[in-house]
Amino acid sequence: MHAFRNLSNYLIIMLNKLQSLGLILLLAACNPEPKNTKTTDSFKHLWHDFDAKKEVLFQVAVEIPAGTQIKFEIDKESGILMAEQINADSIRTINYLPYPANYGIIPRTLSPKNSGGDGDPLDVFLLGPTRPSGSIQSGLVIGYIEMLDAGEEDDKILLADATGNFNKVAGIADLRNRYPGVLEIIETWLLNYKGNKAIEILQIHDRDEAIKKIEQAQNAYQKEFRQP
Repeated sequence: MHAFRNLSNYLIIMLNKLQSLGLILLLAACNPEPKNTKTTDSFKHLWHDFDAKKEVLFQVAVEIPAGTQIKFEIDKESGILMAEQINADSIRTINYLPYPANYGIIPRTLSPKNSGGDGDPLDVFLLGPTRPSGSIQSGLVIGYIEMLDAGEEDDKILLADATGNFNKVAGIADLRNRYPGVLEIIETWLLNYKGNKAIEILQIHDRDEAIKKIEQAQNAYQKEFRQP
């Protein structure tokens, strides 16, 4: 019994260490294949292999679950989730409150650099229950936050999880009415999570403008990656 208790304590300590490093999420989210392997039936590229829209809903590849602080992002080459490295020995964690909503991208979209974007897919906050890293979720458009990060366009689309409690929200005004303070929480978080003055929020746009933004990003993606 004494030996069993010692073993249990050891396992708990090791588990806590793994969690603190974010390795459990990393192992669950990352593709075990080498980065230079091609996509197979058992693995899909989170940016390139899913449609932006499925029927009337937009799709989201979740990078960072709500309530967590480890910064994961999709590797553009392989399509797998990787923890953002600060250096060889440490990964980036947010030195502020955890993410206030699920954070990810809309697949097959692009914010092109020649139009002031960052050359990445559109960023998304998915409002609703916490969803796991690497999962594909469906959402309804609420609006978007027009913002700059160090002078570069870095807009954030706001979607409601299709099966969550926000799924009746019809736009920005409706979000404010049904869930007072939610938008302000996200804005406050964005302005402070990097701990500097690099973020500038320019305007909050409603649902129709957000849909146009997504469609423009879909067209930019098609032009960049899908031309014959």
